[in-house]
Amino acid sequence: MHRTYRWLLFLLLGALVVSVSYCDTNTTTQTSETSPFLNLQDSVKYVGMDQCKSCHTDIYNSYMQTGMGQSFGLATREKSAATFEPHTAVYDTANNLYYHPYWQNDSMFVREYRVVDGDTVHSRIQHVSYVIGSGHHTNSHLYNVNGFVFQAPITFYTQEKYWDMAPGFEGGFNSRFSRVIGHECMTCHNGLPEFVEGSVNQYKQVPVGIDCERCHGPGELHVKEKLAGIIVDTTKEADYTIVNPRRLNKDLQMSLCQRCHLQGVAVLQDDKNWDDFKPAMHLKEVMNVYLPRYQGGENDFIMASQADRLRMSQCYLQTEMTCITCHNPHVSVRAGKKEDFNVKCTNCHQSNANAQSQKLCSAPEAELTAANNNCVGCHMPRSGSIDIPHVTITDHNIRKEYKPASTLSVDEVANVRQFIGLECLTDPTPALPNKMAAYLDFYEKYSSKGYVLDSAYKLLQQLKTTDKDYLKLAVHYHYLKGNFAEVIKVSGQLKPESIKDKWTVYRIGEAHFQQRNLSVAQSYFNRAVQLEPFNLELLNKKASTLVLTGKNAEAKLVYEQLLALYPNAKEAYTNLAYLYMLEFNWNQADALLGNALALDPDYEQALVNRTILYIELKEKDKARDWANRLMNVNPASEKGRQLLQMIRSI
Repeated sequence: MHRTYRWLLFLLLGALVVSVSYCDTNTTTQTSETSPFLNLQDSVKYVGMDQCKSCHTDIYNSYMQTGMGQSFGLATREKSAATFEPHTAVYDTANNLYYHPYWQNDSMFVREYRVVDGDTVHSRIQHVSYVIGSGHHTNSHLYNVNGFVFQAPITFYTQEKYWDMAPGFEGGFNSRFSRVIGHECMTCHNGLPEFVEGSVNQYKQVPVGIDCERCHGPGELHVKEKLAGIIVDTTKEADYTIVNPRRLNKDLQMSLCQRCHLQGVAVLQDDKNWDDFKPAMHLKEVMNVYLPRYQGGENDFIMASQADRLRMSQCYLQTEMTCITCHNPHVSVRAGKKEDFNVKCTNCHQSNANAQSQKLCSAPEAELTAANNNCVGCHMPRSGSIDIPHVTITDHNIRKEYKPASTLSVDEVANVRQFIGLECLTDPTPALPNKMAAYLDFYEKYSSKGYVLDSAYKLLQQLKTTDKDYLKLAVHYHYLKGNFAEVIKVSGQLKPESIKDKWTVYRIGEAHFQQRNLSVAQSYFNRAVQLEPFNLELLNKKASTLVLTGKNAEAKLVYEQLLALYPNAKEAYTNLAYLYMLEFNWNQADALLGNALALDPDYEQALVNRTILYIELKEKDKARDWANRLMNVNPASEKGRQLLQMIRSI
């Protein structure tokens, strides 16, 4: 092998980051097992919203104007709330990239480009498949390639009528077109997508919007009885063929709303999936949701925290109040008037004996007049959230004395507030393994602070090594700590085929990989891919390890399989190019590297490999040009400096 190949460090050697980045009630205790609603049975099928529409046309038409009805749709001009101007462009200052949204006939596109000295040196055009968001606050944009769904980097903020980087993409964190839209995300913003098992973000079919059956349960039994002429007078008794949320007790009503209006760290229960929850179930039967608590951060809240904020209110704590006390889910909030909501306040407070003997509101008369006697405006004012820029939302923590939320970001809150811990909002006594998993997920996805892992370790010490979850949690903890020797020690003599959790298998494999036990690592990566065969990152890891163990022909097949699944995988193009370089097939290698750099002009490994390719071809000027591009991307690149030195000797 030529001497310069020692610089071909084609692998992504770092650990894989998995982020892959909610009045009238029945107060009797109910569970999914004891619920009288017959459509909770697994044998009852979903029928789709069009079937509901055939009998409930007026409700359907009204519901489709709500935030839930408008939550997700195809990228059409009718669906989009955005404005499109010829010169509209969002500039990412950290990465020197522009984004221009535009229509071509009836198709939406986002063009990413870079301009240097007046010349366009990079241009990538991505077709937009879906608009996510009702348009009440935002429209974000997703694209679909062979069923794999990812997010585009820009969002339209409808309240300010302003295009900007998507939430989480700003401030140097632009992941460009690589943020996956996983099953958890899709099942909150949508109906019931047909998810491809064994993938992270591939779907056979994606519905458009949250449908009726998300809140009422599967409709097959209900439709069958109505078509058979079996009609129930619901003014006198319940129709148990379909869930009516108003007939659920307070806890079950809140569980239903909290499924999507309680954003936090969601941890699935054993053997449960994101689409297993049905109305009339307790949310904790499927998952627990945890939120971080900070001393001094009581007024900070995130966008989808309505259920959490409401639960802090005395109105909620001292009455049977739920979300639907004030909200009719079939009617858009924007269609209502402030009086419609204020009457909810007066109906309750005027019925209070104390309120009848004194003025309803203690505010000075001048303030009441200035506020137009608007209860909601004073006690539930609109405020910004700490996770979504350019929006204002109603704070659902109803307080007599209101203190506004801060304008700090999620990261800033974590830095300036004292972390108290994670609170489980769905179960006051969550199982220890479930709670520890929440801390590990919170560290991995949201806040990589040492104190979060310290809290996880305290919980790990309380677990017995014989606990069925011990191996998974111990491996995850030591993996996040970077203690790969301990991961190997904990996993002991376990064979890869005996482990059923894909990420546990992967993490053990990565520990062996980092310790250079490549043949052992390969067996674990093979098992991880066996468990999740359509996971793009796992396929890339398997193939890359095959190369390191000298199995180039096998590796090439895996890379080609990966690119057949998802032709936008820059890592696969780059690593496959390396294999062709080993065969001195320079033209094929150059074409593959061109594909990788067209997807990401700043992908360092592709820049390194292309520089070496031209060094091998003795094309000094081209080699220097690509080495300089590498140094522009990363001025501290040691590989770039070494390559420039090599070029001088050509």
